[in-house]
Amino acid sequence: MDDTRAGDSPWLANASQITKVSFDGKVVAGANSSGLFSELPHVTAFENLSSFDTPKATDITDTFNGTVALSTITLGQKFVGTSTMNLPAPSTDAPYTGQWKNGTHHFTDLMTNYDGNTMSGTWTWTTDETAITLKNVSPSLGVGETWNAKANIKEVKDQFGQPVNVNQVTVTGTVDTTKAGTYTVTYSYGGKTQTATVTVAAHATNQTVLKVKNTTIYVGSTWNKAENFVSATSSSGQAVSINQVTVTGTVDTTKVGTYTITYSYGGKTQTVTVMVKAKSNNNNNNSKPVAKQTLAVYRLYNKNSGEHFYTVSAFEKDSLVKGGWNYEGIGWTSPTQGTAVYRVYNPNVKGGDHYYTASQFEAQSLVKTGWKWDNGGKPVFYSGGKTPVYVAFNPNATASGSHNYTSHSFEQNSLLKNGWKFGKVQFYGK
Repeated sequence: MDDTRAGDSPWLANASQITKVSFDGKVVAGANSSGLFSELPHVTAFENLSSFDTPKATDITDTFNGTVALSTITLGQKFVGTSTMNLPAPSTDAPYTGQWKNGTHHFTDLMTNYDGNTMSGTWTWTTDETAITLKNVSPSLGVGETWNAKANIKEVKDQFGQPVNVNQVTVTGTVDTTKAGTYTVTYSYGGKTQTATVTVAAHATNQTVLKVKNTTIYVGSTWNKAENFVSATSSSGQAVSINQVTVTGTVDTTKVGTYTITYSYGGKTQTVTVMVKAKSNNNNNNSKPVAKQTLAVYRLYNKNSGEHFYTVSAFEKDSLVKGGWNYEGIGWTSPTQGTAVYRVYNPNVKGGDHYYTASQFEAQSLVKTGWKWDNGGKPVFYSGGKTPVYVAFNPNATASGSHNYTSHSFEQNSLLKNGWKFGKVQFYGK
C-alpha cells in the first residue's frame, strides 16, 4: 500500500458512505500510514484485517482516529498496535461494557495490549453477559421444611460470560419456614438481580414421618448414622435426607456394648440401639448364614447436577458420599431375585445422566443411540413386591437429573403438579 499523507485518509472523500472495510489478500502498510483509516465515523467493521501487516510502517499515528462506530475488527499475527493509532474506546452505553473482547481476552485499550502471537482473531465490543439463573423462581415449601437460598441458584456468569461462584451473589430477604406465608428473596450480582417468590404453605395434615431401625455391628467395624436411618418425610410429605435429621449419641466400635442414638426431625424423635458385639471365633462349618431376602436401595442426590442416584451397594453409596453426594436414606427395598432392573448412562449431556428400566429391550435401544451400560450390563437390583416405584420425567431438564424415581406417591404427585411428565409405575419394591 502506498504511503498516505499525514492525517489524510484515502477514503475521506467517501467517508459518509463507507460502513465496512474488507481486505482481500495480504496488504502491507506503507512507511507513512498516518491517518490511514481516520475520519470514517460510519464504519462498524474492518474485515480480514488479519492480512494487514504493519511492521514496515514508521508512522501510524491516528490510524483509526474518528472511527467511533467501529465495533468489529479482525487483527493478524503481524499487526502491531500502539496507543498513537487512537482507536476509539468501545461504547459504555448499555448493553456494552467499554471493552474489546476476543475469547478470554478483554481490554479497554486494545492497541496497547494487543499481542499478535496469542491474540490474533476477531475482536468485538463486549456486551454485558452478567446473568443469574435460578432453578426455581417460585418455589413452594411446607411449614417445617428447609430453605437454602444459595442452593436455588442454577448458574451465575460475569460480564464476560465466565462462570462465577454462587457465593459471590448477594442474597437479601429471609424465609421463615416455621410460618405459612409468601416471602421475596432477591439475588444480586454485577448490577443484575433475580427475584424468587417463596411460598411456605401450611398443611391440614402434618405428614412428617421419621423411620429408623436398630442394628448390630462388630468390634473393629465402622458405624455411620445413615445405617440406622430408614427414611423421613417433611410436613408436606417430601422426602428428607439424613443430612436434615439431627442425630445425637455416639457409638464406640472398640468396645462391646449397647449404644443409644436419637434421631430428631420436624418435632418427631426416634431412638435406636446399636449393639456392638465381639467378633465370633466360631468356625463350625455346619452353621450357614441365612441369605438376605431383600436389599436396601440407597438414594443419593448430587446438588451440583440435580441428579438422584440409586444403588444397593453400600460401598458405592459411601464412595459417592465421599465425593460430595448427599445421602437421602433408603428409597425402597429390592428383592434379591425377580425382574431385573438395568441402569444405563448418558455421557452426552452436561453432568451425565442415569436411567433405570426393567425392560432389557429399552436399555439395549438406548445403548444403540449412544448411552452406555452401567454395571457392565448386569442388573443393578430387581423388581418385585407390592410397593410401586414411580418414575417422572422433567421435560425442561437440559442436563443431569431428567428422571426421578420414588416410592412416595406424594413426592410423585408434587413433581407432576410442577410440570414433570410421564408419571407411571416403573417397577416394584418390597
